[in-house]
Amino acid sequence: MIASDLSTQLGTPEVAIAPLANFKPAYVVAIDIQRFESIKDEAAILDAVWTIQASAGGGVRSGRTSVRVAVLGRGYEALAAAHSSARAQLSADIAAAIRADAEQKS
Repeated sequence: MIASDLSTQLGTPEVAIAPLANFKPAYVVAIDIQRFESIKDEAAILDAVWTIQASAGGGVRSGRTSVRVAVLGRGYEALAAAHSSARAQLSADIAAAIRADAEQKS
């Protein structure tokens, strides 16, 4: 799901979650999920540390995404929607770092 979010955020279908034959990524991303918590009818909590590295001899950028999303509604569907929003924020943070790195190089 994060690959799908990153694909949307970066505007390219060329995002993979594992090495693929004949696919040379411009960036490699590592994500360490440190907290992924559900509080029913209250909140979804995501805390992750991530790094991006440009494949073409680039440096490493790292960041942290910590987000708490309120559950809007009751039940597991609302909780799942809150987790989707938290995951989307993680993807947005990573995509922003990739765009910043790409702009710095041009």
